Amino acid sequence: GAPRRLVSDRGSAFTSKTFKNFCSEYGIKHILNAVASPRANGQCERFNRTILECLRAMNAGYEDDCWDQHVKVIQYGINTTPNKTTKVAPYTALVGAVPNPLADSKLIFEIKESLEKCDLAEIRKK
Repeated sequence: GAPRRLVSDRGSAFTSKTFKNFCSEYGIKHILNAVASPRANGQCERFNRTILECLRAMNAGYEDDCWDQHVKVIQYGINTTPNKTTKVAPYTALVGAVPNPLADSKLIFEIKESLEKCDLAEIRKK
């Protein structure tokens, strides 16, 4: 279900009337951090730092900036790594099951990418 409270910065996405209505509709208490105070949202800032470190590591050795191609792998790694305190991975805690191996996901991605490159009109003619 919806969270009871949500802490955010003062970005326009969180201060919009639409977001205020969303919080009101779902009974979410929205708490805005002080302006220019990243320490007030420490857990989120720390998590963002982890993601950026992973992106830098995964993009090392590539000439072009292809960080977007690594996001899914990083997301999978974070979601399937057991928490030090609970000893349970976020995915398992949320879904109640162990996720499929990443190889399956990569295979599906490769197949989808190959299909997108196909000229369906040409195939239909045959």
